[in-house]
Amino acid sequence: MTPHRGDKCRRKKGGEIFTVIGTTPLRVYLQGKQPSLQLMPTREEFERNYSIIPNAELPKKTTPMEEQVGSQGLKSCRVCKKRPIDVKKWGLCSRCYGYYQSTGKLGEAKKIASLQYSASSIGFAREMRFARDFFNHKNWIYQPALFRFDEEKYSPNFFDGKEQTFIAVAGTRQAYHQNKEKYKKFRKFYESLKFEVRNVDGSLIEDADGNLVGVAKRSEEEP
Repeated sequence: MTPHRGDKCRRKKGGEIFTVIGTTPLRVYLQGKQPSLQLMPTREEFERNYSIIPNAELPKKTTPMEEQVGSQGLKSCRVCKKRPIDVKKWGLCSRCYGYYQSTGKLGEAKKIASLQYSASSIGFAREMRFARDFFNHKNWIYQPALFRFDEEKYSPNFFDGKEQTFIAVAGTRQAYHQNKEKYKKFRKFYESLKFEVRNVDGSLIEDADGNLVGVAKRSEEEP
């Protein structure tokens, strides 16, 4: 096969892969993985010692999100967490992708889907939005610890290391009322720990003393 610029080739002895960066009637110019590794075999030497890799055998280029989707075996949309992933590049279902594309907010969807903070394993879009908008520092942990009380298990959503406070994020008004008793038990069994309950927008519902200082909000409109 005649080499062309951009082709990938493999050295028969050793198996190293090179990229063809130029050709002349007499020589083929090759670039290795390291910028300093450049070879200039003659055409005869190239045909004898190298083989061109067909495109079908080259690994498919993937975006970081596609790699994450594949490596983690994710099947649900990274934003709504309900529908299957249709657009792997963004990790979104077709509905969420269409919504964010039509509103010009694909960049926001990307931040939600691949938020890079000290805890990159955040699982739910509401908690992602809370972390993105609430914390102005990096000294926080997602799902910091698992607590046990009355044969129950509970893990606060975040620990704010700067304020030394555990935070529960009430995604909806219904979720808040469903977990009110759990919040009370947590404070009862772990009196020495500061614990707050907040809405997704960061506003307080219950302060560190357990006082009701705000209202749990309805769920935000979602695509």
